[in-house]
Amino acid sequence: GFEQAGLKREEADVLTRHVTKLILQTTGQFSDKFASVSYLDKLSGKLVSDMKTFKSEMLKTQELQLSNLQKEVETTKNELAKLRTEIRYEMDKMISSQRLDMNLEKGRLRDELQATTHSVQTIETQLHKDINNIRTNIEANK
Repeated sequence: GFEQAGLKREEADVLTRHVTKLILQTTGQFSDKFASVSYLDKLSGKLVSDMKTFKSEMLKTQELQLSNLQKEVETTKNELAKLRTEIRYEMDKMISSQRLDMNLEKGRLRDELQATTHSVQTIETQLHKDINNIRTNIEANK
């Protein structure tokens, strides 16, 4: 090709060697910067393996977290049921106490009413005696 372009045979050979040398140097420099197909295949396989491992670990972690959350929910439900029972017990206790207080007050008022009624009856009886004595005295003085 160089001889047809007008170069002498020796010049064409020298130029061909320089161009070939330059191509080989450039290829060497660029081949260091690019990865080989086997390296890329190996790297791709490793990445796929790492992704599978990561996915598996994430699933295990999620299952563990779900299990822990379910346990916490169950524990919270049990605590809530216990608190409801305690509140119901305390309310029943308070209501019973109030009923007892009301019954005691009712009994006290009944006793007080009976005492008042008894006092009224006693006064009434005394009044009738006094009235009858006055009548007797009036009859006797006539």
